Amino acid sequence: MAASESMSGDSRRRPLRKVPFRRIQPRRALFQGISFGRISFRKMMAWLAAMVVLSAVSAACGSSTTGSEPAAAASGSNQPFSVTIDTEKGPVSIDRKPTRVVALTRDYVDTLLVLGIQPVGANRSSRTEGGVYPWQKGLLDAGKATLLNTDVNTDFSLEKVAALRPDLILADWAAEEQYDKLRQIAPTLKLPGDTTWQDRVRTVARATGTDARTEKIVTDAEAEISRVKQKLPGLAGKTFTMALVIGPGQLIVVSDQSDFAVKFFGQLGMNLSAGAKAITDPDGQLSLEKLDAIDADYLLISAINQQDLDDLKKNPIYQRLGAIRDGRVSELDVETIYAVRLPSPLTFPYVFQRIEPTLTKIAAVRS
Repeated sequence: MAASESMSGDSRRRPLRKVPFRRIQPRRALFQGISFGRISFRKMMAWLAAMVVLSAVSAACGSSTTGSEPAAAASGSNQPFSVTIDTEKGPVSIDRKPTRVVALTRDYVDTLLVLGIQPVGANRSSRTEGGVYPWQKGLLDAGKATLLNTDVNTDFSLEKVAALRPDLILADWAAEEQYDKLRQIAPTLKLPGDTTWQDRVRTVARATGTDARTEKIVTDAEAEISRVKQKLPGLAGKTFTMALVIGPGQLIVVSDQSDFAVKFFGQLGMNLSAGAKAITDPDGQLSLEKLDAIDADYLLISAINQQDLDDLKKNPIYQRLGAIRDGRVSELDVETIYAVRLPSPLTFPYVFQRIEPTLTKIAAVRS
């Protein structure tokens, strides 16, 4: 596959549980960029939350206020500040400018960084060295931010969140019982599932009192998309499919028109492929017998374990796909796939760097 981007990743990583891929909402599929839809928290987590939260809140309230503080604390924190943010859980009042923000999802960490805010607690990437997502390197100070495992199926801890003494928590993934515990620690924002990356930037900027540059940040990010569209007008009307191999012979495909990946490529003039749209399984699952449904002008594919993708590539149906024969495919790591599906101003340059060469080839092909 001469034109395909290379996939990075360790095939020895532990296998992940089967998760739906059909629709991702900007706040719910989350944690390490490997969960694909809204996921109910296990009963064990509810028990854990009940056991630790009271002591955690008490510890947070009783902690000394001395020690290292984020740089934001040195300027403007004593100025009058009050804002009310509309959230999925109703209005949330923030009565002082936040200086210790905890972000429990990657897209929120991205948003804080682009606004010039260093979180005291940030979502950890489970699949990248050092726990920092590639596009955050050089921006997120891992020496000052505590990286948190925010997947409750590992070792997510409310006590660790409270110990950071946050004055604002960004936690769109939180289930009912976790949200109630988090908001006892600090004001907690949980935005509606259809919140766009643009509105997330605007909302977080208002909540943190950093909205002076908001529209420039949004405009600059949208300009990156416009740049590619103008450079590659031949993408108009071309089709794409995005798929993830989640296990041996197990494939799930983006098949919902409301998915942010569909909207992203739509901004370039591209459409979800007919085969992807025809998938009726609610989780976007596709059997190998129907593998030809993923063919499109452009195929983006990833795998949780590299060996599973290597095995898929030996499948005769896969080898006969037009996208494969003509090199119109990008093999991407899981983080990059989710940078497309859960975008932020930080992810666009990173994503385009990896897919633009193949997009250029596709744009040159006459329909």
